[in-house]
Amino acid sequence: VNSNTLIVSPPTSGTATVNSTTGQITYTPNPGITTNTTDTFAYYIQGNGNPFDFEYFQVIINIKTFNVNNVNITACANSSGSGIFDLTIPSLTTEPNVVVTYFTDAALTNQIAAPTTFSSAVSTTVYAKVTSQYGCSKTAQIVLNVNPAPNINTANFNGNLCDDNLDGIINVNFTAVTPQIVNNSANFTVKYYLSAA
Repeated sequence: VNSNTLIVSPPTSGTATVNSTTGQITYTPNPGITTNTTDTFAYYIQGNGNPFDFEYFQVIINIKTFNVNNVNITACANSSGSGIFDLTIPSLTTEPNVVVTYFTDAALTNQIAAPTTFSSAVSTTVYAKVTSQYGCSKTAQIVLNVNPAPNINTANFNGNLCDDNLDGIINVNFTAVTPQIVNNSANFTVKYYLSAA
């Protein structure tokens, strides 16, 4: 029967504590560990016989970290001014077999019911609770950026051009045309095509 348990060589990447009543040892990794590591400690058990018996044990602990990534998603505003986001596309962790639930608040109380078609009219941040197959959970931030749709008015440009030298060629400076027909044209990449197809 165990009468005394003592840590004789403490761990370096965590703490090992002994319950003085039961002799149970609890190991707790240090906070802030971000990479997989191995930790060891040794303990001593003394029996209550007369003479008492004792044993030494070494414990090897393999610590596997669970990390998540914060990501950004960008969508163009639709005709109603909202961006439609598929929150399930970005990779939030390299851990296999995770369960991810999405929320609009950092307290994780307002769950998003349809994460593949989440709509937002403004740039905002949503939150993903990522749970590993071992029940460990961490929260990742997903920053949503809504780019406004271009406001185009082709009526602002007079397309009547003359072939002054009658060579069948008219030079059009589209760089000058773009600011006339696209509001805030510097925020967009504008391309021109000979057909709509």
